[in-house]
Formats: sequence, structure tokens, C-alpha cells
Amino acid sequence: MMFVTERAPAESWEQRRRETIRAQLAIGVGVSLAIGALWMEIPSLYMILGIAFAPIAIVTVLRMPFILYVSFISLSFFRLHEIYTPLSDLHLPLVLAMLSISALVALLVTGWAKPFWRPEFTVLSLLAALATVGIALAIDRPVAWAFWTDSFSKVVLMVFAIAWCARAPRDLVLTSNMFILCGIFVGAVALWNQVHGISLVEGTRVAIARNEHGVLSDPNDLALVLLFPMSFSLANVTAPRIGFVARLLGAVGATTVFFAILATQSRGGLLGLAAVAAVFGARLFKSRAVALSIGAGAASALFAIANIASRISGGEAEEGIGDSAQGRIDAWWAAVRMAETHPFTGVGLNNFSENFFFYTDNWNGHDTAVHSIWFGVLAETGPIGLGLYVTMVVMVVRRAMEVLNELDTAKRAGLKFDPEIYAVAQAVLAGLAGFIVSGSFLTQAFAWPIFVLIAFTMALTRFSELGMLCETPGSPATPQP
Repeated sequence: MMFVTERAPAESWEQRRRETIRAQLAIGVGVSLAIGALWMEIPSLYMILGIAFAPIAIVTVLRMPFILYVSFISLSFFRLHEIYTPLSDLHLPLVLAMLSISALVALLVTGWAKPFWRPEFTVLSLLAALATVGIALAIDRPVAWAFWTDSFSKVVLMVFAIAWCARAPRDLVLTSNMFILCGIFVGAVALWNQVHGISLVEGTRVAIARNEHGVLSDPNDLALVLLFPMSFSLANVTAPRIGFVARLLGAVGATTVFFAILATQSRGGLLGLAAVAAVFGARLFKSRAVALSIGAGAASALFAIANIASRISGGEAEEGIGDSAQGRIDAWWAAVRMAETHPFTGVGLNNFSENFFFYTDNWNGHDTAVHSIWFGVLAETGPIGLGLYVTMVVMVVRRAMEVLNELDTAKRAGLKFDPEIYAVAQAVLAGLAGFIVSGSFLTQAFAWPIFVLIAFTMALTRFSELGMLCETPGSPATPQP
């Protein structure tokens, strides 16, 4: 249960009721217009089914508007429509994107969503503005513009949507459980592919939907996607006094995702997994030395279990630095040269691979990914963009630690708090650690993980300021309406 510090007066309840009615009307109109626009854009039989079920969807959104953003993020991040091909004909990413934007505008106009501002939002906005200006100066402007419209703009918008539209901590719990379920779905497909020899890279490394050429078709990116629900799964397993169903869901998610990450044989993914384990180890044993030992031991054990030595690239067969390591070094040097040549805005969003040939001394016959979030940001947004990105990550980590410390203090003081909220706060901090470590060797700097964690952190901070995370001494326990 959630608590606030004081009982809301009757006037505020009546005002909340009026705001809810206005929001419901506005969302209903917005969703209806969005469905009409979609019919004009995609006149297919599937849209007829969508319109038939529209009343149910509208009622659901009216009662729980946050579920719309959860669905959009889950589908877009975990690429479920690429895994389960019947979903691809429904054009769900476009449908949910239009509905999400319509609902967000309606909630803001009616006052149902309560905008607030934090310093982290300022840094994020400056980074987004720099990346947007960089489109005009990008070497390949169509590629930069396509990435901005298809991905980056939606990711940034959803940070504000989650932070502003989360009305109670249980909204974040709902999202956390949805991420765990999606991790189970994706992990199960990865393990199925491993058993049946489907979509294997280099003969041993698992991927998904290779024919789609999407995020999941690369083992490294698949590992980063799976690492995200791993943090939430382990948080449910280790959180104190959490319910049986939540703990069981976490156990199933952690087991499935763990073996799926091993199947990718991604060194960056395994390092991220060790970082997540180190965070939970530090919280369980309260010793930095123990945490470091757990992280180092976990990394060594994971590399052995995943049989990294059998990889064609980066395995025992390579002598010296190896082709895989040399490829990363070449990519990082190319990123530095791109930043030197374009010091203000970089080469543009998603332009690294397009320009790798012109900035490397060791061309191997094909474009390559940058294999580092830091060097990727440096190349595509310049030194200023990298400074903003690092600042944003550091600020969010500090904020996440503050929220978790508050809950730890409440636990030691014997105050009441929702154990599932405690799990979410733990998952956010562990997810940040996993992203920082694994992302140092992977590519998804402007993908969903870090931005969803930012949104969660800002929402938790807001709830903390409102006294909604735990009961304060001497105050009546009043559930948040």
C-alpha cells in the first residue's frame, strides 16, 4: 500500500473528480480521432477489428491511461511484433504511438497529468535539442532524420509521459511487472532458437528475427534488451516482504533471462549481468569488498558458463588482441576522429556506421557499430553531447540512490512501505549499473533502457517529495486516490 503525509481535504477530492471526468472526455475524443487518422493511413481489415474493439480500448485507457504508455514502451523496446509475426500486420507501434501522443496531450490539457521539472529534465532537453539541431548538420541527413522520427523523439517524449502521468507508485509496479513478462517472452524465444539452431550468429550465438535486421537480430543488442528486465526480476526475488506471486514472477523472469543472456555469448551483456549482481550483492551484504568480489566472481563464472572461448570472434581461436577487440578499438578511434572533425554536433544521429569508412585506417570491407555508448554519443553529438549525456547519467544515478536510501531508512525505522515499490527502486539502481557497464561495450546509447530508467527515477523522486513512498511517523495512513 502507498501512503501520503496528510489526508486530502474534500475540496481536493471533488477537484480530482472533475479533472478525471474532463480527462476521460478529452482522451475519448483524442483516441477516436487517432483511430480515424489510422484508418486513413492504414485502410486494412485489421483496422476494422481495431475499430470494433475501440470502445473497450477507450474504456481501459480512460480508467488506466498509464497502461497505454506501458504497452507502447513494451512493444517498441522488446520488439514483440518482430518476434511474434502475426502482430506485425496490426501495425501496433504506429497505432500505440498515435494513441499515446493523443492521450498525453489530452491529459496535459485537462490538467489530469501534473507536469513538474527537475534539473535532469533540463540536461535531457539540452541533449535532445543538440541532437535535433545536429540533424541539419549531419553528414547523412536522411538517416539522422529517420532515426529522430522513428525512435529518438518517441523515446524522449516517453520520459516526460511516464514521469508526469504516473499518478501513484503502483503505476511503476505495473510497468515493472510488464517488463518482466516481456523479458520472459523474449528470453523464451531466444532459448527456443538456441535449442533448434535458429538465427544463430557465428554458429553459436543466439539472435532473434535475423531476417528483420532489427535490434534483436544482433546478439549484443539482444543481450542489452534482456539485461533490462533482469534487474526488475532480481529485485522481485530479493525484495523484503514481497508477495508470493511477485516473487514467483521475478524468479521465472530471472531464470529465463539469465540463460537467454548466456546464449547470446555477449561479453558486454555478461559484464552488465555481473554489475547487476554486484549491486544486489552490495545491498544484501552491506560490504563493498563483498560486492566487488561477487561482481568479479560472477563475471568469471558467467564467461566460463557461457563458453565464450568457443566464439569464432573473441574466442580462444584468436591470438593476440583478436579481431573482435581490434574491431572495437578501430571503431573507438573512428569515433574520436568524427568528434574532432565535427566538434559541435558530431556527425549526426545514427550516422556512425554510415561514415565509419571515411574515419578508419583499418577498413574490413563492411560498416561496423561503435560498440560503446560513450564513443557513440561522442561521434554522433560531439564532445558537448557527450558531456551532457554523462552529466545526465550521473545525476540520475545520484537521484536513484537518494530514493533507495530513503526507503532503506524507512525500513530500518520500522515504517510501512510497499515492498514492490522497494523492488522497483532497487531495480532502477541495478539497471543503471548494468547499463553503464554493458553499454560501455554495446551500442544502444539512444535506445529505450537509459531513458526509461530516467523516467522511473524522476517519478520515484516526485512520489518521494509527496510522501507517497512510505508512511511518516505520526501521520494517518491515507491511501492515494
